[in-house]
Amino acid sequence: MNYLTLLPLYEKIFSRVLFRVPDFPKAVFLTFDDGPNSTTTPKILRVLADFGAHATFFIRGDRVPTAPGILLQVHRQGHALGNHGFSHKRLWNKKRREIIWEIEETNRIIEKTVGVQPRFFRPPYGKLRPGMAKLSENLGLKLILWSVDSRDYTDSSTAQDVVRHVLNRATSGSVVLFHDGNRHSAKTLEALPTILQNLRTRGFRFLPLSVLTPVPVSGDVLT
Repeated sequence: MNYLTLLPLYEKIFSRVLFRVPDFPKAVFLTFDDGPNSTTTPKILRVLADFGAHATFFIRGDRVPTAPGILLQVHRQGHALGNHGFSHKRLWNKKRREIIWEIEETNRIIEKTVGVQPRFFRPPYGKLRPGMAKLSENLGLKLILWSVDSRDYTDSSTAQDVVRHVLNRATSGSVVLFHDGNRHSAKTLEALPTILQNLRTRGFRFLPLSVLTPVPVSGDVLT
């Protein structure tokens, strides 16, 4: 049984987590994790610009000092910014105060660099624990995962595999997981033009998650 088959169950279990955006017909939401990367991110930005595509970049806080100008470029080109934690730790087994620090420190450094705070949070590795979505919302962030995994991060996959993973699964409202800041990102860059061209030919548009303008839900934070 594949992930898409299980997706409705995941959405029911994790009802506060956004996996896809079905209210936007013929739209795909491209997302990129782990940047900014001074080598790969600018090249991905050029490909997106060539196709008139906008995306959402989930930012590692500890990467911002290495490429602040690239982060500013992402923002100025109209892409949405998300919070991916500060140090890419697996937060599901961390204490509440450490999770909050990872999120708030990343918010702080992004706002200091580009003048805006993210509205979305994606935990590293997509690993959740009970209460994390509510904690995120209380910090002003909607927790976002994905409905289509490009698998661009695996050692065994090729650029052609990445293309196939996405094109065989993308549909209206899909949130697609890519990476622009890890050692496999060259593979993502190679696959991206083919993916965008194919989806555009099929009538899809590429939107940033900022079109959702989510309103955080108040409540008790994780204990």
